[in-house]
Amino acid sequence: MGSVLATGDSLTFIWRTQLGGIFNKRAVSTVTAIYERLRDIEFVLMNINMVFSESHTGLLRRALNGGLVDIREEQSLMHYLNLADDTITAEGKYDFVVGDSATVFFQVDRADAPGFALEPLADADKKILSAKLKSINKDRDEELKNFVLNRYNSSNVLSKTDLKNVPFSDVPFEESIGNDYLDARGENIMAIGDFALIGLVETDQDADDIQSKKSSRDKFRISKKKNHLSMITSQAS
Repeated sequence: MGSVLATGDSLTFIWRTQLGGIFNKRAVSTVTAIYERLRDIEFVLMNINMVFSESHTGLLRRALNGGLVDIREEQSLMHYLNLADDTITAEGKYDFVVGDSATVFFQVDRADAPGFALEPLADADKKILSAKLKSINKDRDEELKNFVLNRYNSSNVLSKTDLKNVPFSDVPFEESIGNDYLDARGENIMAIGDFALIGLVETDQDADDIQSKKSSRDKFRISKKKNHLSMITSQAS
């Protein structure tokens, strides 16, 4: 058996069969808005991480200063937390294996129907979008850096000595989370240990025809540039 898609945890399909040409006149604004939203989510997750970190540090420091009896020797590891440790064996050809979760974006290209064809992003829009994304990255990286420096109290971090003196084991159980075992025995297998984003397009257009049309457009642009240069040279002489 081959050509199998297997995931250790969740699999999400996002399927679109209409209005597939997302790279239209609103492409730049749409992509930048999505990317800004992703950076918003990153900012929120960083804030949550810092809140939990400071809460955890505060509890441990209170235990240090509370005169509690040292119970570390009496503590025993009674539990073992095994979470999302999957074993997946791929024995076929062209199998696609993901240890944790995968999201598959599936798009149908209908070139014969107005509004349903996949349209490539124009070169001018590519340049505009690239510049905008670089600008967003610069601004949001600086925002996140300043937030961490101003919000996080680094002087409150427990030292190694403090951690050794906590009167109980901080995590009194063994844990193993997301340690997947992927056994790829077949041919041409793609294996991803953690998370995957996969994009697929189904089209009735011939790939060679599409490439041929693109080459013709590129040659036409080059021809126009040469003619323009020839006109400039003639005017100069």
